Amino acid sequence: MVSEFINDISKDLGGLAEINNLNLIFEDYKLVLFNEPPFKFEDGTETSRKVWYLKAEGRPKEASEITFSKSDLLVSLLNLGSKIEENKALRDELALSEEVIGWCKKYGFPYEEKYFTENFWDENHEKRKGKGLISGYAGFRLNEFKRRVAILYGLFNLWYGLTYDDLRRVIEFSPLVKEFDSQKDIDEQLVQMKNSLSRRIWTAMDMGHVSLTLQYNPQSDKYIIIPYTNNLISVAFFQLAMLMTKEGEGNGVKFCSKCGRLFEVEHGNKKICSECDNIYHRDYMREKRKRKK
Repeated sequence: MVSEFINDISKDLGGLAEINNLNLIFEDYKLVLFNEPPFKFEDGTETSRKVWYLKAEGRPKEASEITFSKSDLLVSLLNLGSKIEENKALRDELALSEEVIGWCKKYGFPYEEKYFTENFWDENHEKRKGKGLISGYAGFRLNEFKRRVAILYGLFNLWYGLTYDDLRRVIEFSPLVKEFDSQKDIDEQLVQMKNSLSRRIWTAMDMGHVSLTLQYNPQSDKYIIIPYTNNLISVAFFQLAMLMTKEGEGNGVKFCSKCGRLFEVEHGNKKICSECDNIYHRDYMREKRKRKK
């Protein structure tokens, strides 16, 4: 289980609250129809179809290595996942495309699909500008990105429901629970789900190939494990694993009791997000000024 794995190596080699990532910020993104990676059948034949990709326009305006230590990236993807769930956006390839583009402009290029990088020039008869994220074009399948965010959102809700005894949320995000009639059967199922959830998150995180490297810290005279990935989705899965094991900074992530959006709880026992908090104080001061008049 990932929690046992993380806790074991943390005791000997240092904390895992941070993860490094090469962060690329592009000016804009363009929707393009492009062949998805071909699927090979057992008889050797292949099939493919054109799907919508988001292609990064030009070279990145920023390219730097970032250390993620707070869960703002995770929260942003979870709130995007909520929109995907509400709008059934996986049924329509182009649904929420502007929201995805806006997210990429703010947080960076999510991950590279090498099939697109290696084949876009040839199929579109364009002059080669070099392959790779920085030296040429890069893109990713829009619906595949949304699918990964939806998986992250579903796992988080399942964990949240199991952690805070929210059976309604557990049933919603784990349909298997509906197959059991008695409370005893449900309780047994919940125990099994708690035992397997962290392992599922670790498997999902591995979609982006998180690598663990040792780095010597001369101040503590210890070797510290530094996780690294070039996939922002994997960063979010890592942050979810940290949230589950209480290894990350802050007190966690909660649903706002007013607007329902997720927000990062940095201290105290806050129940509403900062945006709703600002609205509350603005309305309170407005009423206070009216009463004085």
